Amino acid sequence: MTDEQPDWVCRDCGIKYSLRNKLVSLISTWHDDICGVCGKSTSVTEPRDFGYLRPEWKKERKQA
Repeated sequence: MTDEQPDWVCRDCGIKYSLRNKLVSLISTWHDDICGVCGKSTSVTEPRDFGYLRPEWKKERKQA
């Protein structure tokens, strides 16, 4: 994926900004860190586990 993707994404942001609007990977590794989308300290995983985020995720986040 060449679009800028955050290193880590929480469940809520992953589902909200995902290309598929759901958790895609059946096996995901989660750990406590900072979500690269919303900035909250929570459980996060890689964007690929959501099928990556839509290219417009940064613009949509700023508008919300």
